[in-house]
Amino acid sequence: MFPERCLKAQCSVVFHPECPSDSRLVILPPPPGECCGRPGTCHCDQQKCEAFVPICEQGMERVLVKEGGHQPGSCCDVFECRKRELRCESVQCPSHVFDEDEGVDCPADSVRPAEHVPNGLCCPVRPGCRCRAAVCRPAVCDEGKKLRIIRKGTGTPGRCCDEWTCDDDPQPLSKSCIRDGKTYSDGEEWHTSSCEVCRCKKGVAVCSKMTCPKTPPQCSWIVIPDGECCPVCVGCQTEKLEKKRKNETWQKDDCTMCTCSEDGTPICEKHMCRTECENPRKVEGQCCPVCDEPLLLTMPVACPSIEHCPLRCEAGLQRDERGCFQCECVPTNRPEQCPALSTQNCDKQCAHGYAKDAAGCVVCKCAKCPPLHQCMKHCLYGFESNSVGCPVCKCRGERTLPLLTCLPFILPRSFTC
Repeated sequence: MFPERCLKAQCSVVFHPECPSDSRLVILPPPPGECCGRPGTCHCDQQKCEAFVPICEQGMERVLVKEGGHQPGSCCDVFECRKRELRCESVQCPSHVFDEDEGVDCPADSVRPAEHVPNGLCCPVRPGCRCRAAVCRPAVCDEGKKLRIIRKGTGTPGRCCDEWTCDDDPQPLSKSCIRDGKTYSDGEEWHTSSCEVCRCKKGVAVCSKMTCPKTPPQCSWIVIPDGECCPVCVGCQTEKLEKKRKNETWQKDDCTMCTCSEDGTPICEKHMCRTECENPRKVEGQCCPVCDEPLLLTMPVACPSIEHCPLRCEAGLQRDERGCFQCECVPTNRPEQCPALSTQNCDKQCAHGYAKDAAGCVVCKCAKCPPLHQCMKHCLYGFESNSVGCPVCKCRGERTLPLLTCLPFILPRSFTC
């Protein structure tokens, strides 16, 4: 019967070993003061060895090849049926098989192996009795009892096992535990260190180490708090070896802001700057450079209007000494001496004009680009070109500016009138 305190005990699953065919499983009861059982063990069973003894045919004899031991899996003697050797044919074996125990029956704690012909002999023998390894019951007493050995076993047939009994213990063992000069009652727990906890169990102090959870692998600031056992991630460590707590924010540089995440990883964001001038200046402590001059300036009002200029200049209009546009085309740098085309040296008639060679002279080859006779736009910087290089009726501007004239409106600083 289990004690009443064991009726609600929570025991782990116990897995018993699978014993070889020459042994059997022996399951011991729980030790005194405990409720949960332990895994069983395999013990040799000589009775099972009888099934491994071969029955030899006529003309064959049973020969002992290897004696058995006390280890499960090799408990039994190993026999083989061999053909009788010729030298034994003339041997007359006695009708009475040699008996090591002279016919005495084996005690209850032992067993007799099968008769056999020993290796190197001709006549069979009958072995003596051997102890059964698994017949001895475990020497365990209930709680409050004391084990007493009546007679010590010798391991020989008739005295294979110890004879013992359980007597009432007049002085039962104390259930309290004494550790480092302190007394702890049964079931009480205490800490011997920040990482070790002990529990008094029926007078025995059972101690175990605490198991710590793993810290995040990416955490860069890990400490063990005072009085605690396990390391914890408390924050981040910057590139300058500065310590930052979780959710703390810091300025990495003028343009980068970082925050320490919950798993100890710095998460940084970099500010992107947009520059509106040609020569921005870096200011200490600020992320984005500043422009010393304003981006847009007011054009002077002294330049005359060229709104009614009739010229259509492929390279744009010229400027005067003040920078104002004039109604004059920019020269195209044509060569001064080029052979003229005539009906004598060119027989082609080209609707869009003639092509030019590397020197800029007209050659007897039709141009692919049509002239801009129908374009009525005034372009300060000339016309843009299409994908094949021909000018199109669209003004070309520095930094792609809209149509500009010297009027009182806003222009970039690089332009003057």
